[in-house]
Amino acid sequence: MSDLLSQELLRDRPPIDADLLATAHRRAQATQGMLAIYLGLVVLSVVWYALMPTSPSLAPEIAVTVWFIATGIVFMRWTSAAYQLVPAFTGHPTERTPGWAIWGYIVPIASLWIPYQIVREISDAADPVAFDTGLGRFQSSPPIGLWWGVWVVWGILSQITSRIPEESYGTGDLSVPQVLAVIVMVLTLVVTVLAFQVVRRVDGDQQAVAALRANAQGE
Repeated sequence: MSDLLSQELLRDRPPIDADLLATAHRRAQATQGMLAIYLGLVVLSVVWYALMPTSPSLAPEIAVTVWFIATGIVFMRWTSAAYQLVPAFTGHPTERTPGWAIWGYIVPIASLWIPYQIVREISDAADPVAFDTGLGRFQSSPPIGLWWGVWVVWGILSQITSRIPEESYGTGDLSVPQVLAVIVMVLTLVVTVLAFQVVRRVDGDQQAVAALRANAQGE
C-alpha cells in the first residue's frame, strides 16, 4: 500500500479499539463453536427419531431448542461487538445505532431485514482487499444474502409446521406435513452451515483490516 493511499484511507478514521476488536473476535469464535455444536445436536436428534420413531421422549427436541436460544444470544452479542467496529473501519457512523444489532433480531417485522442490513454493513466495512487497494471489493463476499434468504424461508416454514396438529403427520406414505418437516430440517442444517461461514469470514476480514491498519500506521 502506498504512503499516499494509506494517508487517504486513514484520514479522519478513528483508531480501532483493540479491546473491542478482541472482544468481537472472542465472540465470533464462541459463536462458531455454538453453531457447530447446534449442528451436531440437530443431526443427533434426526438420528434419534429415525431409530426410535415411536419414542415419547422430548429430550432431543428440548436440547436442540435450548441450544438454539443460547446460540442466538451469542450470535447477537457477536453482531453487537462487530457492528461497533464499523465506524473505525469506514470513518463514518453506522447506518443504525448499535442497539439495533441486538434489537433487530427481536422486534417483529423489522427482524425480517434489519439483521441482514447490519451484518452486510459489517462485512462491507471490513473488506481487506478493498482497503488494501482502494479500488473496491475483489474477493468473494461472505454468503450473507444466501444465509439470510434461507433463514427467512426457514422461519416461515417452521412457523407453519409448528401449527400443524401432530395427528396430521400420519404413519404411512409421506404427507404434506411430513414433507414440510423434512424441508425444515434440511434448511436448519443449511442455514447453520451458512451462518458459520458468515461469522468466520466476517470476523477474519475484521482481523485482516485491523492488521492492515496497524501496518499502514507503523504500529
